[in-house]
Amino acid sequence: MTARIAGVVNTLDEAHNIRYALGTLLPWCDDVVVVDQHSSDGTPEIAREMGARVFDHEWTGGIGDAARAYAVDQADGDWILVLDADEMIPRALGQWLRDQVAQEPEVDVFMLPRANIIFGRFMRHGTNWPSRRARFFRRDAVRISGRIHHGLEPRPGARLRNVPARPDLAIWHFSYRDITSLVQKIDRYTTIEVRQAAERGERPPRGARRFLASAGRWFWRSYLRDRGYRDGTGGLVLAVSRAYYRFLRASKAWEQPRLAERDARIVAVRDQLVSAHVGADTASPEPR
Repeated sequence: MTARIAGVVNTLDEAHNIRYALGTLLPWCDDVVVVDQHSSDGTPEIAREMGARVFDHEWTGGIGDAARAYAVDQADGDWILVLDADEMIPRALGQWLRDQVAQEPEVDVFMLPRANIIFGRFMRHGTNWPSRRARFFRRDAVRISGRIHHGLEPRPGARLRNVPARPDLAIWHFSYRDITSLVQKIDRYTTIEVRQAAERGERPPRGARRFLASAGRWFWRSYLRDRGYRDGTGGLVLAVSRAYYRFLRASKAWEQPRLAERDARIVAVRDQLVSAHVGADTASPEPR
């Protein structure tokens, strides 16, 4: 019996991307599912017109684990390919995966490389390549984590295989178009990550060393060890942004338990300033 392959995509206001993603799934997948989180730009309508099966899901606050798990549940396939709306599948990769499934390999999870297109350029260094992800797997071979940056995790005992690091066998990820989108994502993701860390009971950092050590390691890793400098100015921007991500995350974690006390101090000072005016002699002079 021929194994079925299903592709799943989660969306929220992805009208500018969805045609490209689905255009590289529909030709070779047996089933394509789109789970939309109440887009307002026509994303689900475009997906339906193209032939995908579309389901609605409540907004998950930017994490997406529940929506992604729901999408996988709806998919009609023995093998699942998870794709983001800003990603595409080369024809050669689709055919390669079909061939592998037909051969019934002793594999449960294929670790797919990603070609990250950042600032309009294929970034080949600095942790950007091959940047493999557990995106093609037998149903139930992965766990969908709600922890940010963890995503799809192979279950204990799952048999893994790295797909060759070739651009034609990689997911093409059209990531940050500009610096603004990069900074916005850093701000959003660090906020989510700090909240999750607090929920796990992690203690906030204390002292300059904790603030700077992780940031410094990530800059060294991204720019020097993994030769991000070979991607030119874009590589430098990415290395600094990754260091800044760690510094900002530590800063938000440090700030979080102090917010109530800080706000109380601000209110007290403002009340004092108003009280000084109220207590002063504000009688108007007699008209002449």
